[in-house]
Amino acid sequence: MKNKTLIFCPVFNEMHHLPQLLKRIESSNYDGDFYFIDSGSNDGSSEFIKNSGLNYIKIEKNLGVGYSIITAIKFAIENKYEIICGISGNNKMDPNEINSVINPIINENFDFIQGSRFLEYEANNNTPTFRVVSIPVLSKLVSFLFKTKVTDVTCGFRAYKLDLIKRANFEIDQKWLYGYSFEPYLYSNVFLDKNVRKKEIPVKMSYPTDSKIKYTKIKPILNYPGLVMPYLFSKFLYKGFQENS
Repeated sequence: MKNKTLIFCPVFNEMHHLPQLLKRIESSNYDGDFYFIDSGSNDGSSEFIKNSGLNYIKIEKNLGVGYSIITAIKFAIENKYEIICGISGNNKMDPNEINSVINPIINENFDFIQGSRFLEYEANNNTPTFRVVSIPVLSKLVSFLFKTKVTDVTCGFRAYKLDLIKRANFEIDQKWLYGYSFEPYLYSNVFLDKNVRKKEIPVKMSYPTDSKIKYTKIKPILNYPGLVMPYLFSKFLYKGFQENS
């Protein structure tokens, strides 16, 4: 029986990226159902997505990328998907690599696959200098805290079995997770659970060459605590996942 996979793409005001992203999606080969998660966009993105011909879920008000992910997860569980895979709405990630991210789950029975721009494709990334420096520093801190090796804790290109969410000992739909904290909170619980089969795989990352186009909505002083604190929170207040019965 073929695994049922939901591929979701959170979008909030990405009109400057969406036309090119749509072309890449339409020319890509991937196994699964693709859904845009439109998080209350007001720059024309909503109309573009509606007219794209692809599936989408409309959220009336932007509550954060974490809320978009939670919405996708809940939709996937309600519709009996087995695997979920996230890809960025700002065209940094290559849709042709979706199968590379989900195949280790299907073919090798991994529970959680994390993409990393700092493995095989390091020389091909045009990642901004600040991120080239800061992401490895955070990744080394996380590796130290959780006694594991990880090279890219901020990459949103990842996939996991939805059974993992069903077995979680924590509630995913919490307001403090609606921003940037959901992904590091889930990831840190994955790190801490030795029964979860996980690994990193190389993925490409392509940033816009036009300096006028913003490649991220993350605000350093305002949002960085939300990216870092969940790792510390999980480390000392670990909840984890129940074992399969």
